[in-house]
Amino acid sequence: MAWEAASPLIDDRPGEVLEEIKRKFVEQESAGKDKKYGAVGDLDYELSGYIWNAATNLERRSRIFGLSELLTAFCPDASSKEKLRVLDLGCGDGRCLWSLHSAHGLPWANIAGVTAEDSRGVEVLSGEEPFDLRATAGADSNESYIVWNIDDLHKCHALEGRQFDVIVSWVTWIWVSDPMGSLEMIFDRFLAPGGVMMIGGVQVLTTGPDPLEDQRWLFAASDWLVEQDGHQISCF
Repeated sequence: MAWEAASPLIDDRPGEVLEEIKRKFVEQESAGKDKKYGAVGDLDYELSGYIWNAATNLERRSRIFGLSELLTAFCPDASSKEKLRVLDLGCGDGRCLWSLHSAHGLPWANIAGVTAEDSRGVEVLSGEEPFDLRATAGADSNESYIVWNIDDLHKCHALEGRQFDVIVSWVTWIWVSDPMGSLEMIFDRFLAPGGVMMIGGVQVLTTGPDPLEDQRWLFAASDWLVEQDGHQISCF
């Protein structure tokens, strides 16, 4: 079974990595309430970029791709979109979970979001109205909102035996302590056959001062996985 799949990188985690995982999770448990991080969640995650207009010599930031486009590409038939199973890793206050249910028609049984801190109704950013998933969606959403450590997701009984067609994570991987091990574990245990993962902010955590060195290792790992295992991977 996928839940019991071996994941060598997490099975052989060094002691110092295990300790860092515990320490980082404790730090994140109140980071939103303490306003240490600026993440609250979004109704529709997006990947944007700066586009230069050669005629005007002006640059503007524009949406390139996002969760809505991903769901449509994965399931062009809108009537069958409600059958999709979606996992949001780093769901913040749960706005995206609400959008998946209210805008895309997914039942709560097919939606799961994981966060290190219960941010429902919490003011994370000064001046921004908090979003309370419980008040907006009611008790039906409670089991879809899971407070857990992503690095230890293989121990989360709320997700035991579950797999998902779409797994997304927007700018969350920069906070995990074992990015590559957790990426392997999520793929091996939670991604359904034929499913797709879109993970933002992946870092290899190299020790050098040059951020491009981290990127070179990440692209090299991507090329190796494509060549050795036949995965379809795009890094950008």
